[in-house]
This record gives sequence, structure tokens and C-alpha cells, in this order.
Amino acid sequence: MPVLGLQLPFASRRSSFEGAVVEPVDVRSKIAYVMQDYAMPPLSTPRELLHMSAVLRRARDPAAVTQQVRELLEALRLQKCADTLVGSSLVRGISGGEKKRTSVAVELITRPRMIFLDEPLSGLDSYAAWTVVQVLRELAEHGCAVLCTMHQPSSDIFETFQEIICLAEGRVVYFGTATELISYMEQAGRPVPTHLNPADHILFQVQIMSMEDLRQFAQSWAAVENSSILPRIQQVRAAGTAPGSALQPLKRKSFGTQLAVLVRREFKATMRDRTNLVARFAVNAIMGLFVCLHVCRDRPKEQHAPRYAVAFWCNLPDYDWDDAWQLPATAVAVSV
Repeated sequence: MPVLGLQLPFASRRSSFEGAVVEPVDVRSKIAYVMQDYAMPPLSTPRELLHMSAVLRRARDPAAVTQQVRELLEALRLQKCADTLVGSSLVRGISGGEKKRTSVAVELITRPRMIFLDEPLSGLDSYAAWTVVQVLRELAEHGCAVLCTMHQPSSDIFETFQEIICLAEGRVVYFGTATELISYMEQAGRPVPTHLNPADHILFQVQIMSMEDLRQFAQSWAAVENSSILPRIQQVRAAGTAPGSALQPLKRKSFGTQLAVLVRREFKATMRDRTNLVARFAVNAIMGLFVCLHVCRDRPKEQHAPRYAVAFWCNLPDYDWDDAWQLPATAVAVSV
């Protein structure tokens, strides 16, 4: 998945995009990739994350940024939680499904033509998973190709997808629609039982097969692929046109713009986490006083030693507290 999403080097010598043979780097700006564990600042809101992404990756006009953010919040059903903190294990925030939709929205800022999602339903309950899939289906209906990996889709989610690819031991054992899967499994001698999810059936079958049976099962599909799928790919490539200027990489924002956006985000996060902020100042003050008292006790005649020790401590606001026991000795060594 990272290779298809162009997150890792692309080894293929011949790749096509919308039927045209292209260099992967030329279409990077039109392909979005959402990781399974999408890291987002816990003290930011979905609206702020979308706004930051739009400023750094897309529009310059403030009105255009605001409009695009509003449209994405509505399209991905994030209006209710737009101004709620993302949250983390220590900070209460939005739900898991809302986090998934927020991560998708962040990547949609660049208006990609294709989006890859790695396990978008992991850790979600049935309703949250269904909501995410409905949003992905709406994206596909509006012209954005969606490809995502799943391990155990429910029957409702399975029927939502237009085409399905099943992999086993790195080999393709099926590619087609959900309806065609039932007929193909019957032809392969492994029919889907009545009232059983076809996705569960084929995944269970490839798990219990021996390596030899799995090899034959993959070869049987390869024969179908060579006779029907590959000719379609060649036909599309033959009819493809050269990509236009719309596929050119997006220009990076200036250093000043990036710095201003990140400083603003960090300032907001710091002010929102006031408990941690006050605790850091308090710990610095207490430990600084402890160092002063320690130095004054050992060297009472040196009037400047405590001043040096305090200055030394104040320059280390993010000191590793696991090694704090070494600090008094270090402070004395510096002040002597």
C-alpha cells in the first residue's frame, strides 16, 4: 500500500495514470495516502487541521481556504465535531470514526484523483465503520478513485464496493465485483454457502488451503486474468492521452508561511494544555530552588555560585527527569 500511495520508491518501469503512461513523481500531487495510524495533534480541532493543511498545501486566499474547509467538513459529516479537540489517550476528544474521517479530509485538501487508505476500519464499531465506508463511496461517486485494505469486512460493507481484490500470500486470487465472486467460487469448486458473507468465505478458504492448493487456486485466477483483465488494461493504455499540466507537482509554500503556521499551532496547543504548562514552570522553580540550596550549603562563601546554578537550570526546561538526580553534582561542577 505505501508503494501504491507513492510513499516508498516505485520499482515498476511502466506505470500508468488514467490510462496514460507516466512517471510516478509527476502524479504524486494527485494521489493521497491515509495511513492506518494517522498521527494528528491531539490539541487541535478538525477545522484547524483542515485549515492548516489548506494553507500549507493548497490555496492562498483566506476566503478560498475557509470555503474549502467548510465544504470538506460537510462532505465528510464532521460539522458536529468541527470545533472539538482531536484528543488522545490523555485528552478527551472526538470518536475513532471521526478521527478516521478527519484524516481522510486532511488528505482531500489537494483534491486528489485517487486515494489509498490502509486499514481505515480498524478499531471502529460497526456503525462507525459503515459511516466511513459511506463517505468513501460518496467520494468515488464524485470522481475520486478509492482503494483501501480490509481484513474482515461485514456483508453490508462488502456489497458497497464496486470491485474487490483478494490477496493470499502476496498473490492475487480474485479481482472483480462482489456478485461475480460468488459465481467464480462456485466454478472453482468452493461455492459460497447460503447466508454467508462471501468475503468471510474466500478469506477462510485461502487460510485453510495447503500451499500447493493455494498455488493452484492462484494460477486458476491468473488464467482468468490473462484472458480478460490484462487485455482491458492494454486497451485503456492504448487509448490514454498524455497527462496535462494539471498533474504537475504542487509548489511548496515559503519557509516563512510554514514557520508561521506551525508556531501558531504550537502556541494554541501550549495554551490549551495549561495544566502541563503550569506544572513545567512549577517543577523548574522547585528544582531550581533545590539546586540553589544545595550549592549554598556546600559553598557558602561563594556568592556567585547560586546565581550560576540557577542560570544553568533555567536553560534546561526540558531536562530528562529520569537523570535529575545527577543535576546537583553537575551544577556544582559548573559553578566551581
